[in-house]
Amino acid sequence: MEVLIKNIKYLKNAIDLFLDIPEELIGTELSFRIVKRQANVEIYNHKQVFGTHVGIVSMTADDFVGRTLFHPEEVWDLRVSTEKKEIPVKKGNSLSEKTHYLEEKWQGFTWKPYWTKDEQLAFYARYHTAVEAVEVKDVYATRDRLWLKLDDCVLVQGDTMVQPTYTDQSTAYFVLPIETFSFDQEGCTVMPLTVAVTKDEKWLMAKSTGTIKTHGEIEVTVDNGMLQLKKPRKTVSVIGSCVSRDNFNSHFNSGYKQDFQFLRLQNQVSIISAVADPLVINKEEITQLGTWEQTNLLAECRKDFFTTSDLADTDYLILDFFSDVYFGVCLLRDSALTNNHWVLHKTDVYQDDLTICTLAEDDEAYFDRWKQAIHQLFEKLSITMPFTKVVLHKARFTDRYLKEDGSVAYFENAEMVEQLNEWWDRFDQYVEKNFEVISISVSQEKLLSHEKHKWGKFNVHYIDSYYHEFLAKFKRALEIGHS
Repeated sequence: MEVLIKNIKYLKNAIDLFLDIPEELIGTELSFRIVKRQANVEIYNHKQVFGTHVGIVSMTADDFVGRTLFHPEEVWDLRVSTEKKEIPVKKGNSLSEKTHYLEEKWQGFTWKPYWTKDEQLAFYARYHTAVEAVEVKDVYATRDRLWLKLDDCVLVQGDTMVQPTYTDQSTAYFVLPIETFSFDQEGCTVMPLTVAVTKDEKWLMAKSTGTIKTHGEIEVTVDNGMLQLKKPRKTVSVIGSCVSRDNFNSHFNSGYKQDFQFLRLQNQVSIISAVADPLVINKEEITQLGTWEQTNLLAECRKDFFTTSDLADTDYLILDFFSDVYFGVCLLRDSALTNNHWVLHKTDVYQDDLTICTLAEDDEAYFDRWKQAIHQLFEKLSITMPFTKVVLHKARFTDRYLKEDGSVAYFENAEMVEQLNEWWDRFDQYVEKNFEVISISVSQEKLLSHEKHKWGKFNVHYIDSYYHEFLAKFKRALEIGHS
């Protein structure tokens, strides 16, 4: 369901939009809003009910001029909605791609409608009066504040006029809290670096010019009158399982990309397998697997995790020992693979005569083999990733899950959980005693799975608050976002 624009009538300082209203929206109140794209500020709001398929909406500069401050160049988006949902507004087939400016200027601006790439209506406004050049003399940022040094002026930040924090003769100094900037998921923000000066009792907008010196903890660039801030992001990789990887998944922690860039996952791999010799496996032996499973198994066979070019840039490597506890290993061809019955056992690689080593069969023998492997792992890390800090994720199995009706039920394997966690605890304690790591564990009450989990209920698929707490503790341990 969408509203089609059949025609646009241009007046001196206004436009009429001729609309084709779908049957479902006749008699329904529609809200027509214009929102400044960069500042996300609403400058026009008109409500109308249409009694037929044909509707006309008039928009004039007098409806929004004076409601806000305008930058030398601006883009405005048209948004149409009912009380419950947004309605796409599309270009009708008979309309030309070309649009033009309105004849009459106002406050030095002229504006016109235009079609976006997906053929929705937006508006472009441009300042026609000569724009004074104001020199930006210095700019830098920390995690908490942005410092700007400019010619004496007033700064326009979004839709707000900001007075200088300090002035000295013809120079203005601004100190702006970083929290007042809206960063996207990649940790970036862009805003027009526009200043205002009074002249004939009118506000004029001025773009920045000059050579910029940048320094500080946040990357700052100024180009063509635009100020861009980019937070430094730490890189993260995982040798472990989804219990660690999911903390860096936007589904569970929507804003993690502001602080972190995820590089590489060695998925569901035993430490014993991770440090074993490479193993050659033909794709014909694993045709029973899907693409994701094939990719993970082939990566485990190659044992090339430590030689991947981008891995050397990893700031933090997270380890968890889910696979050693839950799967164990298969010994074959002078090497080892994780005894993953979800994946490996489906393939021709798996044979009944393979030597299987698990904690359930002989925990002391397995632990001795694992200790040799964990020392090999840290030796490899010290050589191939000398500047990488290791984070130990002390995850645990849960015996319970939350049902959709809000009640709590026990897993069928609940009686195994205590033993599984004892083995996991023994691995973690050994690492903490023998190696330098950052240890992170989550509160006991967060150890709860639920039926609505993205991957389904399982002993290490947790409620959302688990992932939120992990990331918060991870940031605190790394002193990210703290002064």
